[in-house]
Order: sequence, then C-alpha cells, then structure tokens
Amino acid sequence: MKNFKRLLPIILLSLFCLDMQAKTDKFRCIWRDDPATTMTISWNQVSGSNPVVYYDTYDHGNRSTDYIFAQNPSHQVKAKGMNNYFARLTGLQPGTTYYFVVKDNESVSRRFFFRTGPDHPYERISIISGGDSRNNRTSRKNANLLVSKLRPNCILFAGDMTGGDNDTQWPQWFDDWQLTISNDGRMTPIIPARGNHEYSNQTLIDLFDAPNKNIYYALTIGGNLLRVYTLNSMMGTSGDQAAWLESDLLMHPDITWKVAQYHHPIRPHTTRKRDKNAQLAWAESFYQYGVDLVVECDAHDVKTTWPIRPDKGPGSDEGFIRDDANGTTYVGEGCWGAPLRPNDDDKEWTRNSGSFNQFKWVFIDQNGIEIRTIKTDNAKSVGEVDPNYVFAEPSNLDVWTPSNGGVVYLNNNPRTASVQPTVAPTPIYTPPPTVYTPPPSVYNPPTPVYNPPVVVKKPEPVVVKQPEPVYTPPAKQEPVVVKKPKPAVKKPEPVVKTPPPVYTPPAPVVARTPLPSPRTEPAPPAPKPAPVNEITSFNTRIDSDIVHFMVSAKNESRNLLFELQRSTNGTFFKTINTRESAPSSRTEQTYSFKDKTALFINEPKVYYRVKYGTSKNATSYSAVRSVSLTPWKDYYELELNPESNLLRIHYSLQSKGNVELFIYNGRGQEEIRQKFVDQKPGDYTRLIDLRGLAGDTYLLHLRSGTEAIIRRVIIP
Repeated sequence: MKNFKRLLPIILLSLFCLDMQAKTDKFRCIWRDDPATTMTISWNQVSGSNPVVYYDTYDHGNRSTDYIFAQNPSHQVKAKGMNNYFARLTGLQPGTTYYFVVKDNESVSRRFFFRTGPDHPYERISIISGGDSRNNRTSRKNANLLVSKLRPNCILFAGDMTGGDNDTQWPQWFDDWQLTISNDGRMTPIIPARGNHEYSNQTLIDLFDAPNKNIYYALTIGGNLLRVYTLNSMMGTSGDQAAWLESDLLMHPDITWKVAQYHHPIRPHTTRKRDKNAQLAWAESFYQYGVDLVVECDAHDVKTTWPIRPDKGPGSDEGFIRDDANGTTYVGEGCWGAPLRPNDDDKEWTRNSGSFNQFKWVFIDQNGIEIRTIKTDNAKSVGEVDPNYVFAEPSNLDVWTPSNGGVVYLNNNPRTASVQPTVAPTPIYTPPPTVYTPPPSVYNPPTPVYNPPVVVKKPEPVVVKQPEPVYTPPAKQEPVVVKKPKPAVKKPEPVVKTPPPVYTPPAPVVARTPLPSPRTEPAPPAPKPAPVNEITSFNTRIDSDIVHFMVSAKNESRNLLFELQRSTNGTFFKTINTRESAPSSRTEQTYSFKDKTALFINEPKVYYRVKYGTSKNATSYSAVRSVSLTPWKDYYELELNPESNLLRIHYSLQSKGNVELFIYNGRGQEEIRQKFVDQKPGDYTRLIDLRGLAGDTYLLHLRSGTEAIIRRVIIP
C-alpha cells in the first residue's frame, strides 16, 4: 500500500501528460509554396485556445519555451467535423531539419519534425506518389504505414482521399494519416490534387490550405532539378488551366525533370472507366515541353507505360504511339485503398499492368529517374530504411517485378528519353551487418565542390486565374438630355444721327411705293417634354448557377412592360420573362429578372436584351449584354450503366434540408425533376432512371439550398 501511494503521483502525472497531448490531433505537413523555405503545419484543435507552433533546428522535446521560433496560425477553418488550424512557416533554411510542437492554453503536442527541400540540384530526392485511399481502411493504413518506413521527401497524392467527403469520413482519414509519421516523429509533407470524391475545390482549401481556389499549381524542388505540376481534372481541362500549364512550362526550360499529377487517367487501363479525350490537350503540352513523368489515378488498377506521345498515325493506339526518344511515361492508377478493378484494357504502348494495392516510389537526381511500384499489403512486416540513406530497399519490401523489370528508368538524355533495356538490371544487394555502414563507393559519394551561383531571383510563375462567373457591370448609361434652343435675340436698330433741318420748298406730290413692314423674328420653339421610359442601366451577374439581371429605369409612364429576351447568336431573340413597371415615377427604379436555365444551354455564350414600351409609345430596346457559360464538355461526366440506362449518383448532406434533382437536355429543357424532402445529414445514393430519354448529352443539376452540383451525362 505504501508503494502504491508512492507510485500514485507518477501514475497521475502520466495520465495528466496523456491528457495534455490529447487536445490537438490529426496533424499534417503541407507543401503549398517554396519547399526549400516554407512549410505549412496543420492540425485539429480538439479544445483549448491560442495555439502556437514552436520550432527550432534543435530538438527540445516537449519543452516549448526552449524553441527559439514561434508562429501563430494564419487562419482557422471549421470543416468536415474538425477545427482545422494552419500555421505557415516561412524563411526556413533549405535542406534543414526542423523540430516543432503545438502548444495552447491546455496542452503541448507530441514533438514532431520535418525536413525542408534542397535548393540546389545536387541532392537526390525520394517521392511517393499515388491516390484513391477511399473506403478500405485496412489497405489505406498499410500504405500510410509504408510511407513512415520509407521516409520520402514528399507525397504526391492525386485525389479521392475519402468516399463521401463528409464529416464522418474525413476525421477517420486524418486519424489514419497519422500512420505516415515515423516512430521518431518525422512527418512527410503532402502535395494534394483533387479527385472526383472531393465534391468541390473548397475541400482542399479547407483541409490542405491549397495555394489557390482553382487547385492547379506548380512547385519546384531542388533548384532546377524538378518541377511538380498538380492539375485539376475536375475542372475544364482547356481554357485558363491549359493556358496556365503551357505558360508555366514555357517559362521553365531550365528544369531538368518535369512531373505532373492529376486524378483522371487520359487512357485508363480498365474497361470500367471511360477515356478522357478532353485531357488530350494536356498530353500535347507534356510532349511539346518535355514533361517526363505523369502520375494518374481513379481507375483503381496498376499501370506503367513506355514513353509515348499523342499521335493518330500508323502504329498508334487510342491516340498515342510509343516514342522512346521524346515521349512521356505515364504511371498510376490509384489503389491506395479504393476497391480494385480489373486491368483489362492494355494498349500497344502499355509496359505492364496489374490489379493490387500499391503506390509508386520514385528516386530523382540529375542523372535520371527510377520508378518502383510498391505493393502495400505486407506493410507491417517491412523494415525501415536507414534514415541516413533512404534509397536502399528495407527488408521484406514487396517491389512489383513484372515481365519488363521491377524498375522503370528515365535517363537524362535530350528530352529526357527512356532508353533502358527491356529488363532493367537489378543491382545485387547484400544484407547489411548489424551495425549498418553504407559503403562509401555506393552510398556516400564524395561531396562535389560546389560554388553557389549568384542568386538570381526567378520570375514568379504566371498563374492564370480561373475567372469567376461574375460580370463587371457596364458603365452607367447617362440619359439623353435634349438641350433647349436659346431664344433669338432681336438686334437693336442702328442709331442714325440726323443733321439740323434745312428748309426746302415742298416738292410736288408724287405717289410713292409703300416700304415693306419691319422684319419680325420667329418665336422660339416650345421646349420638348422630358424623355419617358429611359433604361439607365442593364447589368448581369451569375450567382448560385442562376443568371441575374438588374434593369434600372426612370421617367416611366403608365403600363410600361419590360420583356427579358435571350439569344444564342446575338441576332434572334426570344422573350423568356416579363415584368410590369411600378406606378409612374420620375425617380429611378430597379427591376430584377432571373434566367434559371441559362447554364443548361449547350452554348459558350448567351446574349440578352430588354424590350420595353407601352401601347402609346414605340417599342424600344436596351443595349445587348452577353454572358459566358461553361461548355458542357468541361463538366465532369457521370458514368451511366449502358445496359440499363440507370444512373447511380452519390451525394452528402452536412445539415438537414431538401434536395432537388433536375435533368436538362441540350436545349435547356427540363426532362426529369425529383425532390427529396427533409433529408437528414449523411451520405445518400440514388438511382435515376434515364430509359425514357433519347441518346444525347444531358446535364444533371443537384441542388440543396445554396449548394449545387452540375454533371454531364451521355446516353449512347
């Protein structure tokens, strides 16, 4: 009993320490800016207030006051069932390890650390790439655990983190993500892309502090060694995104290696997924500007290709042809935990394909790129890499070794060609002794004498922002003012001086011709009446998928009628809405109209005008206004069961409400309407019967309150 009393304070202290570390969780490191000098730390604030990140290049454990740097969070976002905080660390030293803790008024977190990227191209880097972690938590955890054991510089994650993008699944995902943290507290920064199971761009902004609202961006790692392009296949692949991609590629000709990641594969290797022809424009840019490696996901199978380029000539297959000298290598396609699909759609240029849980382990240096496909199911039995040399395979690592070899090599030849033999040579590896010392000839190459060049600030990348569908109101049209003519002023008669009279005898009376009467000036015209029924402004904007119009008028007469007219060519207009004027008034009054179906017209631009007048006045028209709309080809396409013509849709509600579903044809006409009343928060799956519709392209519009989703559906 005496011993128990002696141990009791220790037990209570241990419990207190555990509780102290439970106020913050779900940590992640994010690269959204220069990897050499910045890092974003994010976490979920369970309770407490005033959190601060304390960090240093020296490890002080949990003693927050010993860390010499401190950073307050830049912002806080409550989303997906979490209270997400973000602290953006800047001014860091390249290639440096930083230790940190998060302290608030209640707790101090576990001590973590990260390493910034190098700022020169002489250091080899390791990357893990993949995506589609979705709903199989066992497979997802295995892949996460392997990340902690392989200790890469960063993770390229190309979307579909969860299945439902909701308040239940995201906290689970971040709980599982903690397995990517090594036993010693090492965290790996993530570079995320959006998938189709992230239902909006906002998800990546709220949870990963994405660098812009369009979720396409580029980061350079290792000086001019590598530039990583993250693209958004859920947005229009042409237009601003394509222009930005080409512009950025053109501005970085000095980059040794270029790698791209995005969610949807252009040519998936399963028949369960459709080709994405709209993304062929990306492939053209990849080939033209020397992108070496592309990581795709979504199909839930495994593939590596030979270097290929877009081509429809002899020898090509599905719009691509093998080009070992100048082509781009494509790898993927997901399998971080999502349901697997069969690899039943190989091409002539497919190197190898399969169907198993996996990600890519990629090494990059000045001489080349090495790509390994790692099977993740045996993660618990895999050893850990040596922290001082992370490029040697740990024990029991399951590297996929298909017929064409287990390593894909890209050499640093002109246009970064891949000219390795069909079967890549596998280096002979001798297990290390108990105390592992890397051979100097292999693992500790002599450090090259490096004289840093004069630092020239690189131009900022040109980012073409996705335009918001909000239209700048035109300058206010001033009313026409008719000036009153000035009345003519009668000139005074000239003054004629008469000399003194001199007597003259009267002449004989002679009949004289009468003189004309003095000239009379015309009277000034009466002033014109003030103009009536003036349209002083006519403006447009788009809000919540609806085109809104504001018409201002003054000096209105009675019975004035406004007609909103629409045209798809700017010549032939049709009335779509009418409104009567308010009581006659000299003051300016504003009227509003809505066009709820404009976005469902398969036209890139629509024109509007206002027709107005009364029975007593001639009809007049306002100026014509145009509204740019999203082309249908840029909307994400939902997959339809071709045999039954049944469409399966998934959506998630964060709060109770009504859900409305509409199907529109290419003329903007409503074909199907369904309404689900008082839906509770949660995930929903609906089957929509499209058997009564003719073969054509349709648009699905799903709305709940102010939130809306638009998707494209093709009926063959």
